Amino acid sequence: MKDPTATRHTAEIITFARADGFAPWAGTEWMRRGETYAEMKARVAAGLLDVVEQRWPGFGALVDVQEVSTPLTVESFTGHRARGIYGLASTPDRLRRRLTPAKTPVPGLLLAGADACALGVMGAVMGGVFAAGAALGPAGFPRIMGAASKRASQAQSTR
Repeated sequence: MKDPTATRHTAEIITFARADGFAPWAGTEWMRRGETYAEMKARVAAGLLDVVEQRWPGFGALVDVQEVSTPLTVESFTGHRARGIYGLASTPDRLRRRLTPAKTPVPGLLLAGADACALGVMGAVMGGVFAAGAALGPAGFPRIMGAASKRASQAQSTR
């Protein structure tokens, strides 16, 4: 636990799932997918908790509430096609291309996030950094990175 003094904690168990495994419920609405979907989610939750329990005995006993998000859940909330959590498809072609520039032909409109940079949380963060740098002008990106480096050094020296 990150905070040993905390009385309540949260945890996430993340794994991969093939979108085609959820085809029987394609086209259905969130919270209206039926009993077989709910049963499948309960089996997934139990299986994931079993895996964690093998590594950290007693973990399952700490769980008060659980929720399973599937590729269909992601599609419902993000609108991303093919239930991809990060937006644009992670194809070899996309990974080979140059980064999408933050600036657009529309004055004042900048692109940020994972679709503007790279997949994942850090890709989304860096997409935001690139957009902020573009908003600050030609020296914006180096300015942000310099400030971040300075802050990291200060934090390191206080440990």
